Order: sequence, then C-alpha cells, then structure tokens
Amino acid sequence: MKRTNILLAMLLFMGFLTLAGGSAYSRQTEPSQTTSAQSPTSKLGPELQRLLDSGAGGAVSVNIVLVDQPLHDVSKAVKEKHEKELEVSESRIKSIVERARKGEAAGKKAMTLSVEDERKKDLYGALTTAEKDEIEREKEKLKQVKRQVVKETIDATRGLIKPGQDRVRRAVEKAGGTVTYEGSFVNIVSATVPVDALPAIAALPDVAFIEKSKVYHALLDTATGSVYAQTFWNAGYNGSPYAVAVVDTGVDSSHPALASRVIDNKTFVTTGADAATSDDLYGHGTHVAGIVASTDATYRGVAPGAWIINAKAGNSSGSLEDSWVMSAIDWAIYNATGGADVVSASFGSPGSDLAFEKFFDALVDDLGIFAAVAAGNSGPGSQTIETPGKTYNVMTVGAMDDQDTTTRSDDSIAWYSSRGPLPFGSDRIKPDIMAPGGDSGADPIVSTAYNWEGGNPDFIGMSGTSMATPMVSGAAALLMSAGVTNPLEIKALLINTAEDRGATGPDNDYGWGYMDLNHTFYHTSDVRLGEVNNTVKKLYYVGPALPGDKATLVWNRYSAYNGPNYPTSYNSFASDLDLYLYSESNGTELDNSTLGYSNVEQVVSPSNDTVVIKIDAFSLQRSPETFALATEEGFTETALPEINATISQLNTSYVNNSFQIAVKASNNGSIAIHNVNVTLSLPAGVSLAGGSNPVELGTITAGNTKTATFTLTASSEGNKTINATANSSSYGETITTTSSIDITVYSGPTQISSCTAISSPGVYVLNRSIINSSASTCITITASNVVFDGAGHRIDGQDLGSPTYQKGVYVHNSTATLTNVTVKNLVVTDWWHGIYYQNAQNGNIINNTASSNYNGLYLSSSSNNNLTGNNASSNTGNGIHLSSSSGNNLINNTAQENNNYDVSFAPASTAHCSNVITNNTGSGNRPIKYFNGPVNLENETLSELILCDADGSKLNNITVIGSATKANNGLMAFFTDNSNITNTTADSDRIGIYLYTSHNNIIINSRANSNGDSGIRLSYSSNNILTDNTANSNSYHGIYLSSSSGNNLTNNRADSNSYRGIYLESSGNNNIINNSASSNNGTGIYLSSSSGNNIYNNLFNNTNNFGNGSALGTNSWNTTLTLGTNIVGGPYIGGNYWAKPDGTGFSETC
Repeated sequence: MKRTNILLAMLLFMGFLTLAGGSAYSRQTEPSQTTSAQSPTSKLGPELQRLLDSGAGGAVSVNIVLVDQPLHDVSKAVKEKHEKELEVSESRIKSIVERARKGEAAGKKAMTLSVEDERKKDLYGALTTAEKDEIEREKEKLKQVKRQVVKETIDATRGLIKPGQDRVRRAVEKAGGTVTYEGSFVNIVSATVPVDALPAIAALPDVAFIEKSKVYHALLDTATGSVYAQTFWNAGYNGSPYAVAVVDTGVDSSHPALASRVIDNKTFVTTGADAATSDDLYGHGTHVAGIVASTDATYRGVAPGAWIINAKAGNSSGSLEDSWVMSAIDWAIYNATGGADVVSASFGSPGSDLAFEKFFDALVDDLGIFAAVAAGNSGPGSQTIETPGKTYNVMTVGAMDDQDTTTRSDDSIAWYSSRGPLPFGSDRIKPDIMAPGGDSGADPIVSTAYNWEGGNPDFIGMSGTSMATPMVSGAAALLMSAGVTNPLEIKALLINTAEDRGATGPDNDYGWGYMDLNHTFYHTSDVRLGEVNNTVKKLYYVGPALPGDKATLVWNRYSAYNGPNYPTSYNSFASDLDLYLYSESNGTELDNSTLGYSNVEQVVSPSNDTVVIKIDAFSLQRSPETFALATEEGFTETALPEINATISQLNTSYVNNSFQIAVKASNNGSIAIHNVNVTLSLPAGVSLAGGSNPVELGTITAGNTKTATFTLTASSEGNKTINATANSSSYGETITTTSSIDITVYSGPTQISSCTAISSPGVYVLNRSIINSSASTCITITASNVVFDGAGHRIDGQDLGSPTYQKGVYVHNSTATLTNVTVKNLVVTDWWHGIYYQNAQNGNIINNTASSNYNGLYLSSSSNNNLTGNNASSNTGNGIHLSSSSGNNLINNTAQENNNYDVSFAPASTAHCSNVITNNTGSGNRPIKYFNGPVNLENETLSELILCDADGSKLNNITVIGSATKANNGLMAFFTDNSNITNTTADSDRIGIYLYTSHNNIIINSRANSNGDSGIRLSYSSNNILTDNTANSNSYHGIYLSSSSGNNLTNNRADSNSYRGIYLESSGNNNIINNSASSNNGTGIYLSSSSGNNIYNNLFNNTNNFGNGSALGTNSWNTTLTLGTNIVGGPYIGGNYWAKPDGTGFSETC
C-alpha cells in the first residue's frame, strides 16, 4: 500500500490483569493451578477478592466460568462424524495439486529462491481450467462441511450447558444483577453483579471461578508487496470463498473498496450510539477490514476475494468489553451469512485473562477457526505482550516497519511492537510472526477510511500491531483458498516459511520470523496433520534439506476444567512435544527443539543432507494430540525401522567339525539404521571357532541387509538352540531384535538317490537328480528335525495337473505338527506343488529353485518358517503361496514371471498377517512389498504390494505393475481399514486393486486398467469410498463387489471390459452414483442376489446395459428429481442414462 505523511497517535493498551499461579516450574513437573480450599471466595479472581475485602459497594462486571465444559468432547464426536466428508474433499484438492508437483523433490539439491519462483510458475501453470474449477467446487464443499461441523458442535454444546447457565442467570438476577452474555461453546456467563453478591454466586456448584471483566482497546500499496501477497493473486488465489470476521469497532460497509466484500453486519456494543449501528464510529475497524480485503486497485487488501463479516464489538472511543467480543465471535461463526473461517482481533489489554484466553484457545482448537491477534503496542520493552495475544492457539502478530518500500531488506521491527518473553519463566515464543504495521511517524499503513464521505480522503494511514494483524488474517484466507484450511496447518506453514530476523532462530522480538508469502506459496503442499497418543509417542519423517531449511511443529493447548475446585484441575499448559533433526546417512543429531511449555517447535538444517525429523511426545495433556508439521518439499512420513534378524545354518553341523551360522540383519524400513551389531548367545557344547562375537555391521541402508557370519564348533551331537541379538542405536532410539535357531549336530548324513519317505530325524542328502518321476509325491517328510539337502540336484515330475496334485517335496504328518524341517539346495520342476509344507513350523526353505510347477513353494497352515534365497519363477500359477500361515519370514527370494502372483496370499484372519516379507524381487526386477502395520508410502514403483492388518495406511502415487508379458500381481489389502489409496496405478496386473475384508477405506483418483481379471474388486468389504477411478479394458470386470455392503462408488469409469462394467454379487446397500459403465462386452451393470442399492445418475452405454442373476433383489434406480447437471450434461439429476452404441437411449429423471 502507498504511504501518506499522515501522522496518527498510536493507541496504547489499557487495563490490568494478574496471572494466577505465577510460580516457576520445571519441565518434569507439569504445574496446575490447584487448591484444597472449597470456600466460595476461593473461586474469586485476585482483583475481585481485593474488591470484596475492601468493603466497597456498587456493582462490578464479571466473567463467571462454569465447571461443566463439554465442548471438547462434543467437538471430537462431531468431527469424527464428518471426518470422511472432510477427508475426501481435502484429498481431492491435494491430489490435483500433487499431480503438478510430481518430481519436485528431485531437483531439491540445487534449489534456490529464484528456482522456486520458476517452479511456482510451472506448478500452477500446469493445472488445467477444469482442474482449477474442480478445486473451487471442492473448496466450497469443504467450507460448507466445516461450517456444518461448527453449527452442530455449538448446537450440541448449547443444549448441554444451558441448564447450568440458567441456574447462574437466576442467581444473578435474584441478587439484582444483569446477565450480559451467555457462552455458546465455552461455558461462561458475563454479568454485572453487586459486589456483596459475589460469594453467593461463587458458592453455586455450577461455578468454577469468577474473574473481573476487562476492557480492551483497539491497537492503532507497499505493505502487501512486502509480504508478497501478489504471488497468491497471480496464481488465482484471492481468499475466496472464505470469510474473515473483523471483530473491531465496526466497518463502514458502504466504502467503495469494501462494499462488495462485506457480507454481513451486526453490533454487539450495548451502550451509547454504537449500540444502534454496525457502522464504524471510530475508524479502526474499517481500516483493519481494508487491510484484509480492500478491492481498490492501488490500496488492495491482502485477500481481496475474501468476505468480510463486520462483527462490531468496539465503541466510538476504541474500547471493547470482553462480553461484546465473545458475543460478536459467537454470532460471526454461527449466525452470520457465510460463517467466519478466520477471526481478526486487533485489540488487547495488559496482563492476562484466563477465561478470555480459554475462549480463544477453544475457538481454534475445538471449532477450527483460525485467529490472528495483535501482540500489542507496548514495546520496545520486554514482557509487553498483551492478552489475548498470550493465548497458545492463536497467531500473535508483531509489527514491522517496511520503510514505505516493497524491498524487504530495509524492513525492521517497529519500535512500538510488543516483545516477549512471556512472564514467569515461560519459554513460549511470542509474538508468533511479524507483518508490516507501519511506523507511527511518517510511514503508516494506508487503508480504508471510515469517514470517506464528502471531501474526506477515501484512504488514511494508521500504524500499529492492529495493522499487522489483518495482514496475517488475510494471509490465512489466501492459504484457505489455496487448499490449506486447518488452523494448525496455516500456523505451521506461515511460521516455517517466515524469514528469520534478529538473532538466529526464534527470539522475543521477531518471534519465529517475518511473514513471507512468496515462500509460503511454494510450500502449500508441504504441511501435513498427524497425531501422537499414549501408545504412539514418536513419529518420523524423511526428506532432502539444504542449509537453513526448517521444519516447524505446531499443536494446540487443550484446556480442561476437571471438577468444582478453583483454581481446579485446570491444565494451564499444552502437551510437551519435542522435535529432533538427524542426518539419515550417518545418524548424527543435527538440531533439536525441546522447549518445555511451548506449543511450537522448530529445527533448522545446517547442511545439505537427507534428514530425518523425529517428533517425540515428551508428555501429553490429552491423547491423541493432533499436530501440524511444515517442512520443505519432498518429505514423507516414515517409521523407525525394525531390524529383522534371520538366522540360518550355512552347512550341516557334525561333531568336532566347524560349521557356520549366518545372521542376516535386515533393515525393512525406509531410512537407514546405524551402529548395528549382532551378538550370539551359545549353548553348552558349542563354542566360537574363529572371528569375533559380537560382529559390528555399522550402517544398514533402507531395505538392505548385512550379514554377520560366525564360525562355530560343537563337541557333542544332539539338538541345540543358538540365540542372536541385533542392536542398533539410531535417531536417539535403541532398536533391538532377537531370534533363534534350533540346530542338530549329527555324526554323519544319509544318502538319497530315489523318491522316498523320510520318517526319522537326521540329515539326508540327494546324490543324484530324479527326472520325469511318475510318483504322486517324490519326497515325503513325516518327521521333525530333518535336513533334506538337494545338493544342487533336480527332482522333476510329469506335470499331470490338478486332479492328482503331485508334489515334489511334501512336508506333512497327518497326526502331528512337524518342526525344524529344512529343505535346501534343491531344484523342483513339473509338479503341482514344487515344495509343499502343510502344518509345519520353525522350518527352513533355503536356496531352492522351483519353476514350471503350478505353485513353486506352497505353505498351508504353517508358521514361523524361514524362506530365504529361493527362486520361484515361471510357474503356471503362483511363485510362493501362503495359505492361513503366520509368522513366516520371506527374505531375499526371487519370484518372477509367474502366471497369477509372484507371491500369493490367502489369510483367513488377522492372525495370518504376522509374516515378514522383505527384500524380495518380483516380475520386472521390481520389489515386492508387504506391510502388516500402518504405512505411508509414496512415489514408488513395485511389482506387487500386499497390505494385511495395515489399518490407517496412506498410499499415494504408487505404481504396481507385474510382468511385461503376463497379467500378474497387483495391489492387495486384507483386513485393512481406514486407509487411503490415492493417485495409484495398477494396470496390467492380475486384479488391479483388491480389498478383502477391508472397511472404511478411500480409493481416489486411481487407475486399474487392462488387468487379467478385474480392475477393482471388493470382497466382504464395507463402507469404502471409490471416487474418480478408472477400471477399463479388464479381462473380466471393471469394478466387482462380492458380499460387500455400504460402499460408495462415485465418478468412476468402468468401460470396455470383457464382461461387466460394474458387477454386484451378494452385495447390498451400496451407493452407485455418477459413474460411467460403457462399451463393455457383457453388460454395463450386473446384479446377482443384491438388494438395497442406490443406483442413479450413471451412464450406461453398452449393447447390453443390464443383467441379473437368478435373485435380483430390490434396488433403487432413481433419486428425487433435483436441479443440477447430470452425468450427460442435462439440467436435472434423477435416474440413470441408458444408451446404446448406435446412439439410441433415454434418461430416467423421475
């Protein structure tokens, strides 16, 4: 904004409030304000107590805080109710933007600010008009859902708190007082009461404590350029459709630069001329509103497309009472047209006000409203931050003097801007951020004038943190319009992208830095929400960093009133989360942030490196605790790796001969582990024959394995147990695993030369190949503690097919579970099952080759076996198959070019998910990955991906592709709930995406085309959301639901499939809406034994559009006729559109 030489006197804060419980405390002892006293006067704040003790008469304005505070529990329940709606819209917006961002991290090492500028142009220029339109639609939908959340939360809370408020109201009125405000979400009553009535009111069981009301004061071209707001404007983001509530002295809504932006007006001042009008009679509020959203070409606001809600709470002298402020905010977020998404509060008072601060904390934490608050104009002295600027969850704004230039290099802190630290030894950083506020002399901020009519200027200059605050409020609206809508994410992102000023790192003058929207814009996709809880207290993220790159962690304070005692079980402090930064390559700690009382932590990279960020919940005031983490580009969530120690015996052990034990320490995570060593614990009679114990392995990079080899000797024969422990010290954590192996020491081996049955323990060695055997089973093993060594020879069958189910090696005893059976160094070909373990455990299948069978290696009801170093390729069915088998280790195997699956999996329950499948190579020499816990996986190309009991997983931009010549493999999820699959490609596989007994998942914007079976299949799976996916040109069906209910299929395409586009078998109560099923060779949609489904606004364009089995069931094929664009562009949504390739067809609209 252009400056004028108008000099305005800067408005100073007034008032005084003492902070209760001001003693110093240590980090290890979380303080609370408690007292054993139960007397009514113990519930009175110190100012009221002094007033009562003085014997003064008259009346006093007070805030009465009630014991019952149900807001948080209500808010949590309502948010959970709408979680899926919010997640779908947020995922859609982010997935569109992410499409344009693919590959961004690849150039990270050469990143400079000028490169960022160029990438910004490429990034948003890559979005099509249709994509931008879709983002706008989703933003509007997201805003409406969020407003519904606010309304439902307040409605439910009001119902719970009203009885208590009514009791307090009756007591106040009985004492001759007047109630001026009743809280809608924080349970508080403001009133004017006789001083001598205070003890009686405090004695009410409903009352937690009473404080004296405070009076707050408003805090009095180039500036928007200084924060680079134009970066957002140029990309089409101007704050629309979000609304900023200007809680101030009113707004002149007729001002030419504001008239089109003010969407609603109301005054909450109850005295004087201001009680009759929402117009600004003072000038402060109109000026603030212009900084947010002025549409003037010269004096443009930060967010000129945002709506302004004029929530007048200040009078013509610039004073605001707390009851006026709370009433104004209640109205702005609940009743006002559009509903406020942001609250801009350019007022304050010295001291602290616990009730008022709790109000703002709850506004942000429970209702999800971003709040920007002025730091105050009481600088340059220390400890001058005003309330509510001391509040944890708001964004407290200090002022910069931008010297009337758009160049930031000459900007400095305004002399008047209030500084930290906060009192009583707190290490919380306030202000949070700096923005232009002008100089109180020659260079004020020019914005809209309230008295512009007649010959007065339309724009005038003012200075103060009041002017800096709407800069940040407008920035929040810009971020919302760009898809970042959560207050935690906005706060974290603005802090992380702020320019460090003053002393290196955060300080008490500049806070976390000077707002830089140019930097912010580029990183709108680099902030994410997460949570820690009493079970999961540590989380990890990995990505590339340059010197000076930051990561910022932000969470909210949760204030809980627990019981009737004042100052009552009232937690005054936020959870204590710490932030650490490590080098991924060598494990060195690079930085840490361990502030004891702060709800913001930040680390800074000192070097060019791949780094690991660790969040550590040192102590939690609530569980779960939601946080936002902002980083530079290219970061993904990872997990602290686990070491998988696999012990194998490299050669047979004979008495007094040396033999070798190998312990493979595998890093099955996505980041390196460091300082790894392996130690053996040896039984009596076994000793180390050479080398060292432990063996140091050093660093093991992600997905890789190192081997510790031990040479041992045994002095006696028999069964012996060897234990191994693998340790790692990585990222401030100790990672340990133990494993064991039972070995048998023999006197000598037995030779095998033909098909035979092995019924006694011992070592057996095949001394010749067996070719073209006609036996139904060549080698049958019915005893435990057997080693069968093929010695590189081959056992070959006649491939008679399924009627005989021939087996090359069959490990099974029909009357007992077999243990410790090893089959190794064998080649098996031309059998139905090459090597088959049934009801066998703690065995080993090592270094075998199984090809040209139906199943190469087959385990049924078998547990805790080790499959290592095998090659199970080119089988006509599956390479390795696990059926109802648990605890097995599949490590370092190759399974390629098998007709169905390289690794086939058939668990009967979550108990069968406990297998370890790591470092295996599938078709196309691509990895096969398996997860049995939550995983965040991004930007990977795999041969096969299996999830089993992996609830809460997030898959993004994953490509699953098997053989180039066989349609095999795919993405399979068994017993996996509440997971997201986005932007994933599963083409030319067996079944592209397969969900089995998996519920409440989201599959969005993914592709499953040209698969050998179906594109997307759900079996026994309910309440999943499939949106914006394609399942085309598959050999069977596009989308196939079997015994699956309550699923939502919207905006999907299932075209050109060989059989059916959409097939429902024994599946009911699903919603099939706005999908296309066209050009399918069988039918567009086929239903068998399926009822209760809602099927409307779909396009069916096939020779045979509909088919059904013997039992069709009753389904709904229409919805109430509604005005809106249907799937073929018509003006009404009602039924489906049925067409044929010859161009004939009709639409159902009734």
